[in-house]
Amino acid sequence: AHPTETRRRTVFETQSRITELMRFRERTSLTEEETADVDLQLRRQVLVLWQTALIRLARLRIQDEIDVGLRYYDAALFDVIPRLNADVRASLRARWPDADILREPLVRMGSWIGGDRDGNPYVTAEVAHRASFAAAQVALTHHLEALTGLERELSISARLVNVPDELEQLAAASGDDSPFRADEPFRRAVRGIRGRLSASASAIIGEIPDGGVDLGRGDRHHPRSQQ
Repeated sequence: AHPTETRRRTVFETQSRITELMRFRERTSLTEEETADVDLQLRRQVLVLWQTALIRLARLRIQDEIDVGLRYYDAALFDVIPRLNADVRASLRARWPDADILREPLVRMGSWIGGDRDGNPYVTAEVAHRASFAAAQVALTHHLEALTGLERELSISARLVNVPDELEQLAAASGDDSPFRADEPFRRAVRGIRGRLSASASAIIGEIPDGGVDLGRGDRHHPRSQQ
């Protein structure tokens, strides 16, 4: 469907909450009291959905279309597309193990929103730039927040495990000289990646999104990795 015909955000979010509650109820072992509580929440969400107008009072603008389209990136595409590529690659390499198949992703994300040239007089070069800028911001923020979570998780100490030389080199080149993480090469390495991606974000969109970190890195690529 055309973005102007897509569901309202409030409808989208309410349907998502209903789905989450139904899955939780089905997959979790609950007491009678807990089941009754989930059922009550479900009834409330269904009632909200039932009493919410499905049609907007005004037609979406192009900026609204861009925002609506980007909603699906976080809702599904960031999870589904990498999983799809990984599943296809694993299946093909299991069948032909000696062939280096699918070094590059088979499916990539893209969008015509904000860039379709179908006679709409409001789709200008400025709008196309705004759409690509917003998509870059969403993607960079997603990866930076994922790296932030990974950095929190990887508290592994070099005093307790053997650390590969490559990881030690990556940690040493990270630019993170905090004494509190001196024995945590995994954490320092991820922080260095965050710093490089943050520098890339600053160069691409002119700012560091949420989850970014400024390590004073002007370079956007590690010397050992140009990907």
